[in-house]
Formats: sequence, structure tokens, C-alpha cells
Amino acid sequence: MLIIQNGYKCDYEMKLFYKLYFDMNEDIYVYSNFEYKDKVINVYTEIIYNGDTYFDDFYYDFDTENQKAQFIKKIFTASCTKSFCHAAEKIKHINLPWGVMCGIRPAKIVRELMEEGHSDSEVVEILKKIYEVSDEKIDLAYSKYIYRHTVLSDKMFVLFICFNRYTRKRKIYGPVCG
Repeated sequence: MLIIQNGYKCDYEMKLFYKLYFDMNEDIYVYSNFEYKDKVINVYTEIIYNGDTYFDDFYYDFDTENQKAQFIKKIFTASCTKSFCHAAEKIKHINLPWGVMCGIRPAKIVRELMEEGHSDSEVVEILKKIYEVSDEKIDLAYSKYIYRHTVLSDKMFVLFICFNRYTRKRKIYGPVCG
């Protein structure tokens, strides 16, 4: 396995998606070239697998002006992983209902986008066009956001109990608000 990224690096995410499609011991070459120019993201990804070359050339109109650095990073990273997945999909078909989102809290991106001032329709568009999340998973993430936002924003306290398997002691954390 060899992953070369030019223009923008997102090693962690690329390796996560690489592992979905390929074994870490396979002799595969991945080249990703990221470019942002004139308010357009372009990511060209090339995968050499068993002597054959598979590629994807991804374009997305995106204006970084007045955007938070964290949001820009998420969009750039998602663009790179999306281009990789499109190229890898030509080799092996894998169903990705969550698209190119990675992490254990998919509703978090919905919350962050809403807090940044994006409308409901803009959030859905970002989840569909950038992350390629299925409609079913968008509904799930959005309903989780609504639940957490309405229930936990009413100053409810949440009590977390953590059982430490090494010391056999319980630790109680709280209060925590959404």
C-alpha cells in the first residue's frame, strides 16, 4: 500500500476508507491530487490495482470566504475521500450508506452546520452532495440532532456512569448539557 497525497493531506481519513476497500498488505498505489482554485475544488485520484489504473476526477464549487477553518477542512477532507471512494468503487463495490462521513457521531456534523447558520436545506445539500449520505441516514442524523437540540438544550442534566474495567470502580460524571 502506498498513498501519496498532493495539495491537501488527510491521511487518517484516506486510510480509513482504504481499509474498507482493500487489505493493508495488497500492493496498491493511490495518488491523490487536490487543488482549490477560483472557488472550485478539484481532486483527481488514481488507483493502480493489479496493473490496471482506475481514476476519479471530482469537482465541487465551494467558496471558502466567510467560512470557518474547521468547516473548510471538513469539506476539503470529504472531497478527497469522496474522490478516492469513487475510484475504488470501480474496483470493488461497497455500500456506504453514510457516504464519506467518518466518526462515531454522525449527528455532530448536522449540529455543527446548523450552529454555523446553515439552513435545513443547505445541511441536506451538503450531506448529499459532499458526503453522499443516503436519504435514510440523513433523516436519522437530522432526527438525532433535533432530539438532542430540543431535549438537551432545555438545561436537562445528563449523568454519565463510566465503569473502569481495570480498577472495578464506577465514576460518575455530570452535569453535562448538550
